[in-house]
Amino acid sequence: MKPVGIIANAYSGKDIRRLVAPASVFGDHEKINILKRMLLTLDGMGVERALLMPDPLGLSYRALHDVKPRLERLDADLLPLPYLAGDWRDTLRATRQLVQEQCACLITLGGDGTNRIVASASGTTPLLPVSAGTNNVFPRLMEATTAALAAAAFAAGASGAENCRRQPLLELYRNGEYTDLALIDAVAVAQSQAGARAVWDPGGILELCLTRSRPAAVGLSAIGGCLHPLPPDSGLGLYLRTGANGRRVTAPIAPGLLRTIGIAEYRTFTPEENIVLQAGAGMIALDGEREIDMDDADTAEIRLNLQGPLVVDVDATLDAAVQKGFLSSQQN
Repeated sequence: MKPVGIIANAYSGKDIRRLVAPASVFGDHEKINILKRMLLTLDGMGVERALLMPDPLGLSYRALHDVKPRLERLDADLLPLPYLAGDWRDTLRATRQLVQEQCACLITLGGDGTNRIVASASGTTPLLPVSAGTNNVFPRLMEATTAALAAAAFAAGASGAENCRRQPLLELYRNGEYTDLALIDAVAVAQSQAGARAVWDPGGILELCLTRSRPAAVGLSAIGGCLHPLPPDSGLGLYLRTGANGRRVTAPIAPGLLRTIGIAEYRTFTPEENIVLQAGAGMIALDGEREIDMDDADTAEIRLNLQGPLVVDVDATLDAAVQKGFLSSQQN
């Protein structure tokens, strides 16, 4: 039986947007309880092994410490990382190691930013993203028990790649060289707005590229959703350029934070098109967080890739598990 990997970002759901918006805070105690419910469910379903990413706040350690005496079959332990950086590098190294361990799937506990890092190194290993961040367009809001049931079905072979879906992503090319990716949005931000890491003020946004857009979403993709709703399986991306004389859109760019922005132009684009951003001296933000500094001489291109991370369809997985008798047994 293959192991299940768990990556819980201790810092997700705690960024600057809580200073400007009444966003929920996923506290340490709640994350520990979520991890405990996952581990107990994996144990109850007969999973043999689980590996958790360690973190500087000790959330995974505390969850293991509390729940280990109650585990009957599950061998759960922390992934042996050589050191902790306390940032995205921990998530990246943990993902690479969990892929090497041939995990059946990776449960991620975080938001769009966390999953972006995991997706950059997950390869063909399915992701099971559980919402625990500020912007949660990519992960799904679900009970930890349900997520662990689906992960157990993968570990036991009661479900597989046939119950996963490839999600699109955006590739960023800086000066013609591949630089990074975004799962939801890639945004050109003016240099004058390059203060805090998270993007919460739409005044500095110049251009947006989106893999999906829904008016029901919260985050920068909601701007596109108010003009042209686009599901993730459309095979298209959405490009928007801001402008004071354009259409006025009021969208929830963070929980409880509505902002109005002018959109001068918007259109869909295909994987065959390269979107050249007019970034100038500014930044490229990926999935709501500023990442790439740009100089006047730099060029930035965005390409849509429909073969992004493999994501578990939880409903299809559990339906398949029922058909295979994974969630029931025959009495003698």
